[in-house]
Amino acid sequence: MEILIRASGGNRPGRKRNTFPNLAAWWRFSRTPCGGLQLGRDRVASVEKRPDGKWRARYRPVPGGRQIARHFSRKIDAERWLTEQQSRVNRGDWTAPELGRIAVSEWAETWLASKKTLKGRTYTSYESVWRTLVKPRWGDTRLDRVTHGEVVRWVAELSERGLSPSRITQALLCLKQVLALAVMDGRLARNAAEHVKPPRPRKAEPRFLTHEQVHDVAEACGQYRVFVLTAAYTGLRWASCAPYA
Repeated sequence: MEILIRASGGNRPGRKRNTFPNLAAWWRFSRTPCGGLQLGRDRVASVEKRPDGKWRARYRPVPGGRQIARHFSRKIDAERWLTEQQSRVNRGDWTAPELGRIAVSEWAETWLASKKTLKGRTYTSYESVWRTLVKPRWGDTRLDRVTHGEVVRWVAELSERGLSPSRITQALLCLKQVLALAVMDGRLARNAAEHVKPPRPRKAEPRFLTHEQVHDVAEACGQYRVFVLTAAYTGLRWASCAPYA
């Protein structure tokens, strides 16, 4: 059985045609990113075996631009990577790989500069969180090497160190903003920290006074004794109690 597939153009003569000995061969071709066919003008994607046994996947994301390639031990891994890259190009969220190959600390300088318009104490707070909590862990990491799983692990480590939930939330927000700015600048396709949840705030255990303690407080307040007893035993809101103070 021979399967005849026209690459494009319906039944018009002169169009390129591909033939396959069986359906399985056609299926493998269809699953290969573009089957090595041209994607518009000067935009080619292909997977080929190298003399050293490695499989090279390459594509040109921008017409007339440079070609990007990666090598894999298995053909299927090369095809999957190429399919992913082409999908990103088609969706419009492709970013040049070299733009994300800078350290987080280097990019954070741009982020901190964007905060200089804030009030003094607010800027100082951001800078302190970055310097003491975020930079020691992520400063030397490349932007494109920050992963969701590593951020989740980092948040857990901060909790194990005994930091308060509010402080951890500030540190996570700092990292999220640094990466979000990188996404806006076209250096990253997505923010790896965007969906990481901060720890829940700890609820303080309520403390209740005994009858003896209430009366001790009331006696210590002198002329406000009746007011303290009224507030303690009636549960009135402050607005209702204030006129009797």
